[in-house]
Amino acid sequence: MLAIEDDVLGRAALAILLTSWSCRPLLAEGAQAACDLCRQREAPDIIVSDFRLGDGVDGVNAVRLVRETIGRPIPACLISGDTNTNARQQAQAAGLTLLNKPVRPAKLASLLRHLLQLSDPAP
Repeated sequence: MLAIEDDVLGRAALAILLTSWSCRPLLAEGAQAACDLCRQREAPDIIVSDFRLGDGVDGVNAVRLVRETIGRPIPACLISGDTNTNARQQAQAAGLTLLNKPVRPAKLASLLRHLLQLSDPAP
């Protein structure tokens, strides 16, 4: 799992939550760092990205760049403290679910399970 979050405390909180679910998150502070990680390691099974990233690339484009780097679609979702409709519209246009911060852990867990099931080929 790849978690892209530019805020240090947000990244740490997300890492603790994901680790508590027995995930091994790769943590990146922005799109470029996420792409670099994906070049160095095995491709993640899912991407969780903040919508507003400090490197000038929003979460929608960060997901797109990571997918391009890996060369295949990876299930992804966005999280954001931004409540404006523009963020939600951009996420929807890209086919991504946007969860508002503070994200309820149960809601994130449910969404991640759903995304992984969708990406898992049927037997």
